[in-house]
Order: sequence, then C-alpha cells, then structure tokens
Amino acid sequence: MKKKIKECFKEAVKSKEGLLNLIIGGILTFFPVANLIALGYLTEKLRKNLENEPKTVKWENFGYLLKLGWKTFILIFGYFFISIFFVFLGDIFIFSLSEGKFLSIFFFRGLVLINIGTIVFLIALFFLPFSIPVFLETNSMKKGFDLKEILGRILLKLNDYLVIYLTILGILVFSFAITFLFLNWITGLLLSGFLYFYAGLIIINIISKFFPRKYFKVQLPF
Repeated sequence: MKKKIKECFKEAVKSKEGLLNLIIGGILTFFPVANLIALGYLTEKLRKNLENEPKTVKWENFGYLLKLGWKTFILIFGYFFISIFFVFLGDIFIFSLSEGKFLSIFFFRGLVLINIGTIVFLIALFFLPFSIPVFLETNSMKKGFDLKEILGRILLKLNDYLVIYLTILGILVFSFAITFLFLNWITGLLLSGFLYFYAGLIIINIISKFFPRKYFKVQLPF
C-alpha cells in the first residue's frame, strides 16, 4: 500500500516526457479558462489509466480537453458548492456584520457556519475521488453524483480507501499551505500552477491504482 502510494509521487516526474507535461500543465493551470484544458488533460489521463491504455495523453485536441475539463469542474464544484456557500456566508458574518467585534453574535455565527462548511467539505471530499472514475466509466454526470454507487465502490476497498482519502487530503492541505503560508504572494502565484498540477497528477495516479473497476460491484441494502 505505502509502496504504491510512493510510486504515485514518482511516476509524474520520472521521465523527461513527464517533466515536460508538468511544465505545460503548470503553465496552463496558471491561466483562467486554460486551466480547464489542464484539468481535462488530467481527467483524460485518469480515463486512460483506468482503461489500461498504454498510450500517453498528448497536448492536442484542445477543444475536447476543454470540454472534458469543464465537465470535471462542474462535478467538483457540485460536490463542494454547499461547503463553499457556508464558508462564504460565514465570512460575511465575521468580516461584515460583526464589524470586527470578536464578542459579537454575528462573529460567533460566522465561526459556526465556517465550521459547518469545513465538515461538509470533508464529507464531500470523501466521495469525490471515486465519483470522477464513475463519471468516466458511464460518461454520465448524473452517475458522478450517485452516492450509492460511489459508496458501493468505496466499501469494496474501505481500509485502503481511508488511507487514500487521508493521503489526498494531506496533499491538498500541503499544497494550499505551501501557496498561502510559506511563499510570498508573487512566488506563490507563479508556482501555484505547477504545484496544483503536480498534485493533480499524484491524485489521479493514486485513484488509478485503487479504484475498483465496474465489473466489481457490491449491492447496498438501501
């Protein structure tokens, strides 16, 4: 298990082609709209990995990659929309309605809303890693939100999945921390594209290695 996860970190940059893809993907991720092409590239790479296709994904057919990236973005946004809403509402309570007063009831309500948003985010993130493969398998956005189907896949490898979930969470937290806490805003802005694209490569490699294919299913009692 640990060996497989370590391999996922190395696979993205172990060849010259991998480094070149990281550079291209990092640059595209930096720019609005173009970052959807980078996301589409990651999604297409995940699809090929799941289908055991030996061909590498090339930076071509940008219209297709843009469309695929847009669908993936909608899927991700759909999972995180509620948590984003609670955090946004909490920020309004803390920074606007409380008027900077720490003992204000609005400040307290803002903290509660942000905590709820964080909990909802963690729950959404639990389902998200296997939702994208299910979407790719069926080519259906609706199936990407089928929590019963996704939970069925998770239960097939529950122990491994908990490790995967914590690993992905750690990668995301580390990436955000590097960007916003340890780098100044100029350096963080310039490096963020490469950092997040590399994180994306690691995550899709992890998902590829542990996602149960569609011919393995478990029937849930509800």
